[in-house]
Amino acid sequence: MNKKAFTLAKYGKAVRRKRNFAGFTLMEILLAITVFSFAMVFVAGIFSAILGNQSSISTNSIINKESERIIRQISDDTINAIAVGAVTKPNSSDLDPNYKPKGILFLRDDGLSAEPSLNCQIDATANCDYSGIVLFSKTDLKIYRFNSTNKTIEYAVDTSPILKIANSNKISTDYKFETLNSDKVEILSSGFRGISCYNTNCKVAPYIKIGFTTQTKGYATKSARQRAKLEIRTIVSARSY
Repeated sequence: MNKKAFTLAKYGKAVRRKRNFAGFTLMEILLAITVFSFAMVFVAGIFSAILGNQSSISTNSIINKESERIIRQISDDTINAIAVGAVTKPNSSDLDPNYKPKGILFLRDDGLSAEPSLNCQIDATANCDYSGIVLFSKTDLKIYRFNSTNKTIEYAVDTSPILKIANSNKISTDYKFETLNSDKVEILSSGFRGISCYNTNCKVAPYIKIGFTTQTKGYATKSARQRAKLEIRTIVSARSY
């Protein structure tokens, strides 16, 4: 072999060695793709879990904030319910002498006023849960009631501390009720329990136990991460008697 041929042969071997060193076999490529695929699936799973947790946290946050807002508003109004209220007779502007509620008046499911007995201080006592309350302050009155059909808590405000009663001893339709809870939540259940006073000589301080269950709007149709439910309870009394 002459010198030129030897040089070419030597160069060819060097090129082949370089190509073999720099290239990948089909098996190596498939293995790399497999490992990369598993890594991507793992990362996607973590990312999905993070998004799901964020969605769940956001949903619970909405329920918590809305429940706290509702309970705080009713509680604040109860604390300020320190005036002796009055009730008008049906179909008359005269005041009913039998109704001089000290701060708090309870409402039954049918809208009629109710006077809980002292036995209602016991939680297990029957016929002591009511669907609404009227709170008398020195300047106005506020009405809160549970609407089971719309799954809402409704409220109305009137600048007069005199409750107007219409036919059948129900609250007058003159009151314009608004929805207390936002459209993102619904009230599954609600109730008011406690003691009220219609006798000016009564020495028992009126109080209210407020309880309701808040849940995500359309709870039954939401996924587990997109829905939440919260039961909240509190007891509050007027500021001073």
